[in-house]
Amino acid sequence: MLGIAGDIPKKFNKFLIKKQGDNPIPKLPANVKCETFTIDDTFLPASNDKTENRIRKRGQKGSYFYEQAILTYPRSLEQDDYQGDAVERKKQVTAREYLTLMESKDKERSTLEKVRQSFLWEGRYLFIDSFLNVKNPYSIIYLDASVEVSKLNFPEGIELEKDVTNEKQYTSFVVSKETDPSKKRSDFFGGEK
Repeated sequence: MLGIAGDIPKKFNKFLIKKQGDNPIPKLPANVKCETFTIDDTFLPASNDKTENRIRKRGQKGSYFYEQAILTYPRSLEQDDYQGDAVERKKQVTAREYLTLMESKDKERSTLEKVRQSFLWEGRYLFIDSFLNVKNPYSIIYLDASVEVSKLNFPEGIELEKDVTNEKQYTSFVVSKETDPSKKRSDFFGGEK
């Protein structure tokens, strides 16, 4: 959605991918056409405890796209009965607006450095986010909530470890408080930095 604000229900199931070796970024088979992006997620102070306010810089081949997203949850993010259901309002912002918003970032959180792999598999759109500047780098695959996971065969090299859809500790919002400054995207990803 370019330049137009809109409400998007976030209805994905999320699965932790079993790590293969030292690199948390899964290596997809050569027959899988994949688009790879770098993503920097930075959180801004939110207006209440049911809201996340995030800005994102997404890049590919030296070009960048900037957006702001406000996620609203039906209950407090501090509650233990976290459910991943939120309404997300996104809008594109200019590079200048992004830099201005960066000045007011939440000081209790760090910018998350990720790599996103987007691809079609068995007629379904899937994407994998690899969280790289965290204490124990990992990857999560996102599936449309209507997909029956048991009926989906994944590409070679993708083995699911567990369902983390409703596990708060695997949300960008929580993870952004637990980054590791000694780890960088460039440690794992030879593409753009």
